[in-house]
Amino acid sequence: MDWKTEKDKLQAMTLRQKVGYLTTYYRWPALFLTAALLLVLYLGDVVHQSTRTFVLQGFVANDDEQLFDEKLVTTEFSAYLGLGKNEAVVFDDSLYVNLESADHYIEASMAKIYAYMATKELDLLIGPEFVVDHYLSALPMRDFTSLQDPNNRALFSALEPHLHTSLSFDGVEGLYKLDLQFTRFKGKTPLFMVIPKTSPHPAMVLAFLEFAQMKK
Repeated sequence: MDWKTEKDKLQAMTLRQKVGYLTTYYRWPALFLTAALLLVLYLGDVVHQSTRTFVLQGFVANDDEQLFDEKLVTTEFSAYLGLGKNEAVVFDDSLYVNLESADHYIEASMAKIYAYMATKELDLLIGPEFVVDHYLSALPMRDFTSLQDPNNRALFSALEPHLHTSLSFDGVEGLYKLDLQFTRFKGKTPLFMVIPKTSPHPAMVLAFLEFAQMKK
């Protein structure tokens, strides 16, 4: 290919003609390069993530009042923990659940929550009561009393008045739901927390609850 000829040809065209010409003659090379670039970026992210240790992963759904600023909470909680360079806290506050909707975004949000619980990667789920009730009725959750730490009785004393009795997915009564109105995430629409029974970092969940009680 004579690049000088191509350059001269393009310079003589209007913008609309240039777009049409490039789209017609360079579509596949452009698509190939774009796909290759995305693949390189993806692989780079996979390699980068593999060097990090996730100490806590949490999801926040239907936060209509934007009580949970993911970036701010992640930064402040990471500082509170004193995390090392390769340690990370992950929160996702972009999820939305509507049990009566088949919207693709809503379906994707629900699928993501189910997937992370099923793969034992999710430490906590926060959302309005109907959201946490939905997952409480479908998947095994941890009774908050199982998190009691004899060395930190003050924390459980603070949590106890805000725990709600409910039934697990297999019909066992317990204290599975925590009303977060006594924390920094207080709003007009109460947010609740549930903890998957397979939460890989229960000690960090307790640390997050300690942090959540602190004023902003």
